Amino acid sequence: MLYWAQFMNSTNKEEFEMLATKDAGLKRAYERLQEISADPERRREYEAREKAIRDYQHQITSYWKRGERNGYDRGEKAGYGTGIQRAKRVWKLSVEGKLAEEIAETLGISVEEVDEILK
Repeated sequence: MLYWAQFMNSTNKEEFEMLATKDAGLKRAYERLQEISADPERRREYEAREKAIRDYQHQITSYWKRGERNGYDRGEKAGYGTGIQRAKRVWKLSVEGKLAEEIAETLGISVEEVDEILK
């Protein structure tokens, strides 16, 4: 693993060649790197592929963020609606003469929540 990290950070031909002797996978990677570097057409293909990968990753990230925001907004709206419904039920039970403890037990919420709604 250390050799791969060194390979990725290498800056000159001698380092690449030395590391290629350490591992068969590094040797194949170095040979592929030489092929790509030698042929301008392959270099363009490689760059086009890398660009396509970056574009795809950017697109996925953008969609993820948009979906996350959409889900957050929908959840917030649903929670707000639920909160209003809960407040209406608390007020209704309060008007009926129920005590905060009874309301809390009926609705399955804390007495503090009931008191907060009735403020």
